[in-house]
Amino acid sequence: MYHVSTLTILAIIFTMFVSIGGPVFLCFLVVKKFHAKLYPAVIGAAAFVFFVLVLESLMHRAVLGVTGDVITGNIWLYGLYGGLAAGLFEETGRYLAMRLYMKKSLTKENSLMYGVGHGGIEAVMIVGMSYISNLMVALMINLKGLDSLLAGLDAATATATTEQLSALWTIPSYQFFFAGVERISAMMLQIALSYLVYRAVKEKQMKFYGIAVGVHFAVDAITVILSGYLGSSFAGLLALEGVLLALVILICMKVSMLYRAEPETVQADRRATAPVAAEREKQAAAVKKNTGIAQAANAVKRMSGEIENAEAAEITGESEMSKETETATENETKDGE
Repeated sequence: MYHVSTLTILAIIFTMFVSIGGPVFLCFLVVKKFHAKLYPAVIGAAAFVFFVLVLESLMHRAVLGVTGDVITGNIWLYGLYGGLAAGLFEETGRYLAMRLYMKKSLTKENSLMYGVGHGGIEAVMIVGMSYISNLMVALMINLKGLDSLLAGLDAATATATTEQLSALWTIPSYQFFFAGVERISAMMLQIALSYLVYRAVKEKQMKFYGIAVGVHFAVDAITVILSGYLGSSFAGLLALEGVLLALVILICMKVSMLYRAEPETVQADRRATAPVAAEREKQAAAVKKNTGIAQAANAVKRMSGEIENAEAAEITGESEMSKETETATENETKDGE
């Protein structure tokens, strides 16, 4: 009876959480801490889909279809080719997307959000979606058995499906875990590269674009070549992901220095508009105060008018009473006579 180990299921959950929950968490973090807009993430995601999943995939089919095993059969050629293709397509797409669709919102804070969108959609579509499927199938196999999944299939299809699903119980659980670790490094790198390309667009200095392409090429090429030599053992993957993570951390530290050296766009804008906002608040308070004084004065006037009217009415009443009294006295005098 086939069974997926608990460690494998936990590793799948970890990688799924990193690949799907990680980008969502980063979106909230960048918005909250850096006051970035959310839509640059959408632009980054769309650029990745078009330039990588569409254009780069078409080129791979054409090139690898023609060359055959010449490239794929040589780990060095495959690593150099894959790294160069990824660097050119992704960084060119990043450059064009920022230049064409982020003209009015091209700030260093928004460049971070662009990187979250770029790296996030990559994690979701390449790893996250497949790991959701892996988790569902693994749970169904453990709860209902593999036969329940194969029910109704012919023998050939059932055999092919079993071979495909066998990775869940034949591949060591740590391989599923290291896939999540690799996504962490990849998302960090995508954010750093987005800032470099932002500098290329903002300052019109193509050297930053060239640096981004070179860094992307180097990291991808090193990853592919090292994986060919280190293999898929636990020690090999640990060494590979350790080297990759250390390399990405060094890159991010250098990019962070560039980021901090540049004035904070959002905060600078807030400081620039602060005096205007303060003056507006002051004027509003003065208007409110004057309005209150005017209302009080009007109330006093109304009260004074009411008092005057009451006094006038009282005087008029007294005058009329005096006249009536005088008339009555005169009448009595006439009667007495």
